[in-house]
Amino acid sequence: MEKTNLETVWLIEDNELKKANKRVAKVNYNGMEIAVLKTEIGNYGQEYLFKDEDNEYWKMNIAGIEFKKFISASIDDTLIENKNYCNRVIEKLSTFDLKEFFTRKIERKNYFNKCELAYISKHFPNIYDMAKNSREEYIAENKRIKQEELKERKQQEQEKVKEVNTKFKKQLKEIKKEICSDRIIQVFDFEFYKDDKYENGKTKQNCILYLAKQYRNKSTNSNARLYK
Repeated sequence: MEKTNLETVWLIEDNELKKANKRVAKVNYNGMEIAVLKTEIGNYGQEYLFKDEDNEYWKMNIAGIEFKKFISASIDDTLIENKNYCNRVIEKLSTFDLKEFFTRKIERKNYFNKCELAYISKHFPNIYDMAKNSREEYIAENKRIKQEELKERKQQEQEKVKEVNTKFKKQLKEIKKEICSDRIIQVFDFEFYKDDKYENGKTKQNCILYLAKQYRNKSTNSNARLYK
């Protein structure tokens, strides 16, 4: 039968490690307790809460479970498929070796969240420094990759600006040449990046309106110099 108790739970909230009293939903199946946060039951999946010898629960976000599905299956485990499902879940969780799991993460230089580090500090202090270094190296490497990706994206953006604005300048030069030669011009839209900056966005403007504005500005500046 499912029951709910107020328990001490270690978890991460607002990116900070917290130790708080939380409502924990739990069920005992064949001598093993399955526990999750009561507030998570409405979600599709829940995080299994590890319980230590001090009867404190740890939400480390490393083992998921469908609590309601497990409850439903355990209620009628006379059906072979329900019994098999419950047994698979129990076997997986009962054989979950946390120290081995953490050791493999260290070997792969994986990320450790703050709750994992707190658990390791309390229960496996001999590997704490390695886990902490693994977290720091992962963060540093992730930062380096993001910087490389940002640099590459900026380079691609600049190349795009150069490509578009080179075409624009060529079109502008050609249309001015056509006008000076008294030829009929084709009306189309210029596409360009203002001030050669990608973040300004691509501007589209009718070529006649663009030229009219450009020559009007030149005329205004010339008159200003005459009256100065």
